[in-house]
Amino acid sequence: MHVHWHRVERSGARQSGSHIPRRVITSLAAFSLLLLAGCGVATGSAPASISHPNALTIAMAPQSQPNWWAPVVPATSCGTISGGIGGSMWEYMPLLWINSRDQIDYAQSIASNITHNTAGTQFVVHLKSSWKWSNGTPITAQDVVYDYQLEAAASGSSSPFPYCFAGEGGMPTLWKSVTATSPNTVTIDTTKPINANWFELNGIAQLIPIPHTLWDRYSNMSQELNWIKSISNSPMNKIYQVTDAAYVIKKAVSDQYYEVVANPHFSGSPKPHIKTVVYDYETSASSTFAALKKGSVQLAPYSTTLWAARSQLKNDTIVSEPLFGYFYMPVNFASNAPSEALLSQLYFRQALQYGIDQPGIVSAIYHGLANPTYGPAPTIDDAYYYKGMGNLYPYNPRLGLTLMKRHGWTMGPNGYLTKNGHTASFTLLYATGSATFRDMAELMKADWAKEGIDCSLKAIGGNTFGGIVGNPKDSNQWQVAGGYGWIYVPDYYPTGDGLFNGPGGFNVGAYNNKHENQLVAETLKPGTPSQVRKIFDQYQYYTFQQLPVLYVPTPTSLTAVANSVGGLRTGYDVVFGETNLQNLYWK
Repeated sequence: MHVHWHRVERSGARQSGSHIPRRVITSLAAFSLLLLAGCGVATGSAPASISHPNALTIAMAPQSQPNWWAPVVPATSCGTISGGIGGSMWEYMPLLWINSRDQIDYAQSIASNITHNTAGTQFVVHLKSSWKWSNGTPITAQDVVYDYQLEAAASGSSSPFPYCFAGEGGMPTLWKSVTATSPNTVTIDTTKPINANWFELNGIAQLIPIPHTLWDRYSNMSQELNWIKSISNSPMNKIYQVTDAAYVIKKAVSDQYYEVVANPHFSGSPKPHIKTVVYDYETSASSTFAALKKGSVQLAPYSTTLWAARSQLKNDTIVSEPLFGYFYMPVNFASNAPSEALLSQLYFRQALQYGIDQPGIVSAIYHGLANPTYGPAPTIDDAYYYKGMGNLYPYNPRLGLTLMKRHGWTMGPNGYLTKNGHTASFTLLYATGSATFRDMAELMKADWAKEGIDCSLKAIGGNTFGGIVGNPKDSNQWQVAGGYGWIYVPDYYPTGDGLFNGPGGFNVGAYNNKHENQLVAETLKPGTPSQVRKIFDQYQYYTFQQLPVLYVPTPTSLTAVANSVGGLRTGYDVVFGETNLQNLYWK
């Protein structure tokens, strides 16, 4: 999941988000379990101090609000709050619930179990008969098949919008067929033998049952996707009133708030304790802080820029959780990208990485509430991270400068390197709304200047930012994008499929390396534990060494919660990154 730094979310990375899974974080303003990192930044201003009596009020990440609702999320909204508050989990429940041990928790899942053949070419998903839609009709295998059909169609080149997770979990190239073989049984055949653990965690975990009797309107899938796109930002459309989630939308006021109410027919457990929940639009981290201090907001992402002021919140507690992912800055490798010839040079990217002071950022920007990022696997996780790799690019501007000079660059009179009449320069594009990333960008700019590299900073609105970086048609408009984080949801098995293996998925920089593609493909094959571990370590090392992205510290998620609210700890899962509203209650 991808997250933006001005909202943090799979995700997502989010700096704060209620639903980190299923998205990428792209603009980190304050990172917490309340926000998905996203690009949906609003341009209006919210009335100050809106009061919502008798409701649990949650602050959305600053300048963020959903602009795309379920059932299938496009790449331009990947990792954002779009798709519903908290993403698809808010509107529809996932087929599989993944716990903090990165395992399927069938007690919380709509699926009761999954079986597969020895060859790893057929997977049978059994659904619980107890789950129902809010209109009383049962959730069926056909509801799951329909979601697959949407994702597969949206992954195609002729789709009206690109699917957020195309390429991940083999979607759709490794999926030979998906059929409803009984009302409660889904049979998935693959095109070749695959790693069962990877396919369940990264492929099948993407599936979200959708009430197909309401959504499935056209025999032509392109027409179907165009219709979905036409109502994607209309949360009050009656079709969104049928859900299997714990809450259903009641009122939507753009640039102000979204009100949801408990679904009395929720099939999961526990049943919602709090009847009404309101998501408030916030203009900044400081306005969120003021609302917390006043008591008009009970749950909110907390910005590290306000860490020193936390003692002023007498009635709140700051909750922190590590993130199962990594934070980074995509590099644009598209053939028409500005400065592509320079950015495609490994030595230049290495110089840039040497100029990123990760320990300094952790200390000065995050107040110690972050971890340096060394490659694409979560460094907090012993099960996946290759500790033997170490830090290949420790902060060393002098070494970065030496590396550039070794490749023919000389220092010009203005203090920047030149070669063949060209200056070593690039633009770092990032979304507004995150004081955290703005401060980080200023620090990196100064350190890159020590290497003779001229970095121009350009901040634009979050929706515009996400639309540019996530759209291949706009690849001529950016060079390096700031403020991204990837939380491994729904790709809970942290391989590079959909991220680094050629075009597609969330490979927004269009990185394409033959050996990288081969390594990613090898991680998806069946094998003994030692074989799987060996290839996974090789993939990590090569991906860090080649720098398809620039790595920055991965922050800890911070959330401010009122002392009057209970259940947050039991409602938050490190891997899945969810704030499960039905677990929250008034003390």
